[in-house]
Amino acid sequence: MFALWPWFSPDTLEIHRNEVFKVVDGQGRRLDVVLPANADAPTPIVLIVHGGMWIAGDKIHYPFLKRFLVSKGIACAALDYGLEIDNGFYGRVVDIKDALRWLRLHAEELNIDPNRVGMFGSSAGGHLAALTGFSGDNEGFGSDPPGQSSEVEALFLLYGVYDLENIPADPLVEAIVASDIERGLAEDISVFSPLNHIDGSEPPTHIIHGTADRVAPFWQAEATAAALEAEGVPVTLEVEEDMPHAFARTMPTTRPWIYQAVADFFEDQL
Repeated sequence: MFALWPWFSPDTLEIHRNEVFKVVDGQGRRLDVVLPANADAPTPIVLIVHGGMWIAGDKIHYPFLKRFLVSKGIACAALDYGLEIDNGFYGRVVDIKDALRWLRLHAEELNIDPNRVGMFGSSAGGHLAALTGFSGDNEGFGSDPPGQSSEVEALFLLYGVYDLENIPADPLVEAIVASDIERGLAEDISVFSPLNHIDGSEPPTHIIHGTADRVAPFWQAEATAAALEAEGVPVTLEVEEDMPHAFARTMPTTRPWIYQAVADFFEDQL
């Protein structure tokens, strides 16, 4: 398999597995960090947010993307956010923000640059990455403590959902939102739509979306790109004609060019 990826060599990687970035109900939330080995200077880093319909998946997703980015001198981290229904969308976003804060707190020992932090998310992870990246301090998800920013400098979104208010009724989404409302963390679903947080403060954003997506409707990617552009945020919408949802997973031949697009974007922005 590795013959298809000639840039991969195990001795180019430094891997930190299962770092506990927070503790919830006595259980550690964990992340992995993959670094270029023996880097001469602090490197940029990209946090990867996995998909899985908000209740599945884990931080081992996208192993080749991580290695490809590291081959370009860009470190990667990937987290396990809480998948329980009662963690809500609020808890999932706070988990991601806390992972970003942890990375900045440990930037010196990891030899990463806390001022060059990007984020990548796909599918449900695209929704959560967009919600995290578009929502700044005091936008419904708590406040960053002094010196512990959860902002990112660049955001790459792959077939995400960006408007939860205007998708067909989904019992899973309704259950997750109900958990937040019951705990007084949200009044309704609107705060969990990334589109509602766009105000011009968002980072440069690259979006890839297929026109045949029946899970995350293509119009949502168009609407998000248009809203960002209207606010003066640098944004690129890469339209993939006739591509379905999750095509990077179901069509492996698409991965090399997607990974190249991700690397090019973060090399340019970070």
